[in-house]
Amino acid sequence: TQTIQPNSCISFVLPTMQEFLKEVDKKKRTSHHYQDFLEKFKAQCVTVKNLLRLTKEDFELYGIDTVGD
Repeated sequence: TQTIQPNSCISFVLPTMQEFLKEVDKKKRTSHHYQDFLEKFKAQCVTVKNLLRLTKEDFELYGIDTVGD
């Protein structure tokens, strides 16, 4: 878990990648589809904080060819 404080008035806690992927599986009603990506993200030091910055090419480089619906 990581705490983000963009300014002194606002702060929020980001989940770990494992927590995030587990929640995605829960919301998408998939057993472990997204959690299976955890090791690939760990190997590339990808965190929830920088997940949105990844491109389609980045995902393909990490061996993930199915993203989203």
